[in-house]
Amino acid sequence: MKRLFAILPTPVWLLILFALLLRLSGLLYGLPLWLIDDEPPFILAALKMLEYKTLVPALYPEVFNGILYYPPLPSYLLLPFFTVALSILTTLFHVPLVELKLLVGSDPSLFFVLARIVSVFAGTFSVYLLYRTALSLYESERAALLSAFLLATSLLHISLSMVGRHWILFSTILVAILY
Repeated sequence: MKRLFAILPTPVWLLILFALLLRLSGLLYGLPLWLIDDEPPFILAALKMLEYKTLVPALYPEVFNGILYYPPLPSYLLLPFFTVALSILTTLFHVPLVELKLLVGSDPSLFFVLARIVSVFAGTFSVYLLYRTALSLYESERAALLSAFLLATSLLHISLSMVGRHWILFSTILVAILY
């Protein structure tokens, strides 16, 4: 743990914690309703992939045509988290698969929250990556902290990080490439 604090200077650590708290504030917004149109395709497609035991949605076009109208990469990123959640529900809480299917069908809020948590951490990680990128570009701690602060407090970045959309996942990949 001491090594982790040696890697991250204190102002950056506090800024990342601040960015994380800002993004966590809207985690439960609108649940159990589907108020954000970009969330259900990825979440429901990942759940259908688990149900049909496939990674290729084109094998079942009658199932996925009405659900997944985006490229499936975000659904692939959500699959490990959903698999762990379903494994925990079936093994630790002894929920039978038949009841689990009814539970997920009646209220999939757990999976929306998981997708949003992935998005929150991706958005927070992009703040850190931008800090590191600005530090290597400008060689100034002040400029790097200001860049990261502006992204951490950006209303658009915060609102996109609070929901399970694909925008933050792809922008984090882009910032990682820039770094």
